[in-house]
Amino acid sequence: MFYFNYSTLTPSLNPPPPPPEKIREIINKLLGQEYDEDFTFDFAFILVSYGFYEEADTLIEKLLGQKSYDENIWFDCALAYKFVDNEKAIALLERAYEHFSAYKQEILENEGDLSEEGGKRLDSIDDFIAMRVLVELAHLNFRLYRYENALDLFANVENYNAKNPYFFISYALALEYTGHYDKAYECYKRAITLHTEPFYCFEFSKFCLRLGSFEEGFLHYETRLSSKAAFTFSKRHYDAAYAAFYGDKDFLHGKKVLVYCEQGYGDTLMFGRILRRLCKVAKEVIFCPQPALFTLFDTHIKTLQKQNKIQNNLKIVTNLSYECDYAVPICSLYLFLSFYNPKSIANLSSPLISVEKRTRTQKAKIGICFRTTTPVERQAIFFRNIDLDFLLQAFEGLDVELINFTLYEKGELELPTHINDISFELKDWLATSEALRDVDLLVSIDSAIAHLALALGIPTLVLLGDRFDWRWGKIENPKSIFWQKAHLCVVNKDGPNGIRQKICELLKLDKPL
Repeated sequence: MFYFNYSTLTPSLNPPPPPPEKIREIINKLLGQEYDEDFTFDFAFILVSYGFYEEADTLIEKLLGQKSYDENIWFDCALAYKFVDNEKAIALLERAYEHFSAYKQEILENEGDLSEEGGKRLDSIDDFIAMRVLVELAHLNFRLYRYENALDLFANVENYNAKNPYFFISYALALEYTGHYDKAYECYKRAITLHTEPFYCFEFSKFCLRLGSFEEGFLHYETRLSSKAAFTFSKRHYDAAYAAFYGDKDFLHGKKVLVYCEQGYGDTLMFGRILRRLCKVAKEVIFCPQPALFTLFDTHIKTLQKQNKIQNNLKIVTNLSYECDYAVPICSLYLFLSFYNPKSIANLSSPLISVEKRTRTQKAKIGICFRTTTPVERQAIFFRNIDLDFLLQAFEGLDVELINFTLYEKGELELPTHINDISFELKDWLATSEALRDVDLLVSIDSAIAHLALALGIPTLVLLGDRFDWRWGKIENPKSIFWQKAHLCVVNKDGPNGIRQKICELLKLDKPL
């Protein structure tokens, strides 16, 4: 048996950033001095990060003038703007393409019969243009939804990048999000064959799961843990479970299993449905959800156990200090239980108490959530939040009561007076679940509250962007295998009228004239 006690561990805290006036004071001092190229580039990168674009541009132009034919300087300066201002990054890469194409022509015209050194220089320029500049241009065009440009650029340099794994992972992403699944699969496989980079394997896993290829998808989904070393319970204990699985697929049968949560709230709620399956084979299941979800799961599961509606060998705990045979992350249980059948997955029941159907005697109550509290990661290739004014257009002419579930800081938002704002009453996820029981429909972006509503059996309309997470299925025809009863709208495709029509259908409301 293993014994775990991680109660003494505390996460490292990031110091608060200095006030803006202090930052400006430091920048002004630094700008008045001369530095070497490495420091100048690092300084420019920091300026970009803090939004001092004009000052950063000055330093970047200085660098490019000093190192006019240094490929790395050009490329690194362009990527300093990646995620922050992709248009600027594209502009610099296009300048690099023109600059080095002209340089190549200059070499050809001046040298005539090329020396060995001249030939190597031309090869270096060709590699730089085809394997770095054009590949990154294609990826940035994809990020900016310029799909035709992106796919053309990728296709034009595919042969040149036959051994470039970054090319194939970037191309695969563009193909996946434009619905070219066969070609995307080929590119993903080539990327991970060329380089078993965990990130590449993780992206491939999500692609497989999007298409419902669960056995292959969940196998590669384990690579997600390589980027979560600071959050996973224990690599040593996970590795022990992983090794046991490959020795015996039934290794959890009759065992005492500790299940911990290594991802977000939405993942815990969605993957939590596998707990019932685990309880059927394990001797005892000790489930440790995130602290914010503890009272939710504890209250619901204990109630279900009293009603004999869920196994009594499931125990909810607040910390990881428990003896067990194996400790496994909750999102690994589909793999460790060899549970891959899409129909079986769709039929799994949540370990939460479903809301009983009721007859509406008054105007419909609709909960709304239009943004998540999670900061938008600059690496994200899709964004969840939508504009409130846009969403409210969908409710025009409908005789309904709107209830806000979107969390925000006081003074951060000013909601229209006709919206019943209960967000400040939602002290924890149990309180949120109770409040959701009072609504007839939740209209929400892809966020944890949507997963909670679906776990409770509450009619839920999930609003998706043009690009959305693998959990909601194919790009051209979204449908969730995990949440069969989820109703989905692609916001920019359906628009306010399409969302309104869906709401009316779900609530059996008369459509406004």
